[in-house]
Amino acid sequence: MRNPQRGQALIEFALILPVFLLLMLGGADLIMAFSAAQNVEYVAEETARCVAVGTNPNCPLSTAQAYAQTLALGVGLPNPQTIILVPPPPNGCPNPLPVVVTVNYPFTPVFPVFSFPKSISLVRQAQFTCP
Repeated sequence: MRNPQRGQALIEFALILPVFLLLMLGGADLIMAFSAAQNVEYVAEETARCVAVGTNPNCPLSTAQAYAQTLALGVGLPNPQTIILVPPPPNGCPNPLPVVVTVNYPFTPVFPVFSFPKSISLVRQAQFTCP
């Protein structure tokens, strides 16, 4: 007489494995998206500070876009879109108007699940007024 529970563990494993993989890979994508959002925020804040203070020769208003691109590449974000909304006057500090920098980065999940969009737009805005 055969044992009727002989293949039970294999069937349970086959049923649970896809759910487990979905949770693990989805969690990995969520962690990567959170990390990218933090990096986008860093790039926005650092670019706004540098342009508002105006003491760094690497980030005058004319090259602020390139400065933001360099920062983004340094933290692993290729090709972000940077928009500087309120530029300061050319003399730098003191500047009564804040510099507002918006950085938009299209995040693409490594493991797309179901029919989620192929790219998620991460947008962060930073404002800096000269002290």
